[in-house]
Amino acid sequence: MSDGPGGQWISRSLISEAATLTVCTGLTRVQVLDAFSAQHESEPMGEIINEFSIDPWVAVADLGGGTVLAFEDNGWQGSAGPTLRRVSAAGRAASVFWNVNAVQALSFAEHGRVLSSTTDYGWRPIETGGNRVVAETVAGLDFSDWKTQREQALVAAAWFTGRLIERADVEAILNADRAHRILPWRDDHYPSSAGGDLRARRDLAATMLGEHLAEVGALPDADLRGLAWDLAERVCRETGLLADDPAAGESIARRELTPQAELGARASTLSSGAHVVGWAVLHEATNPDAFNAVLQVRSHARYALPVTDELLRRAVEVHGTT
Repeated sequence: MSDGPGGQWISRSLISEAATLTVCTGLTRVQVLDAFSAQHESEPMGEIINEFSIDPWVAVADLGGGTVLAFEDNGWQGSAGPTLRRVSAAGRAASVFWNVNAVQALSFAEHGRVLSSTTDYGWRPIETGGNRVVAETVAGLDFSDWKTQREQALVAAAWFTGRLIERADVEAILNADRAHRILPWRDDHYPSSAGGDLRARRDLAATMLGEHLAEVGALPDADLRGLAWDLAERVCRETGLLADDPAAGESIARRELTPQAELGARASTLSSGAHVVGWAVLHEATNPDAFNAVLQVRSHARYALPVTDELLRRAVEVHGTT
């Protein structure tokens, strides 16, 4: 049976249910591993899969011509912004992700910048981000047919990077049976949807925190920044992170994650990770958007610190906005 054009082989392959294929140009195989924050030492892929762990891993292959393919079975690190920026540092990268829940993502990055990332592209237009190259890449491709969406995405990735991923490329990786464990990058920070609009910030605070805390949205950024770190410190103290890891206390004192704390925050996302909530609030406290830092810290903190809302209420009273 012919595979036909594009990537029509996917539906008849071992990776049909869930995978991420990331095509990278301008980097060596080792550099791609570093971009994924993956160990250089490899292990048998089959053994890692049989652990039935949620921890991420990647297999990479040099396709020649300055192109490297990164393959993740039931993983998604290649579709995440922190990874995309790194794998595109010296050229271009395109990532195609899908899973068993029919969630799909198509992403493009160039010279360390994510140009476009579209989730569920079968139900909404590809987000070009105003980029001409991305717009030209997806022009003429039809993503509306669920039977061929992944194949169309692979064609788009090929047009963007200059290399079409074929069945043989993936089979070679599977047959090699070698994979590299990943220490994931933490998620990107984003500003709140309210921006600097005071009324919108009050409305968002009311929605996320409750009407009685709507005035949190009216606090000055400097006060919000202090509030985010105060909440984070309380959580870290209550959960024992401050006692267990000096890097947490040093980060709170500096109001930024130290290199050691950054590693701790990333390691906490693994199945063996400890102090998940504590590291999460420290990471969120570093959000450049002080208002969203408070919202996200509180979102995590309420699971470990029941008095979170009382602390927020006191902050509003102290700053005289009620």
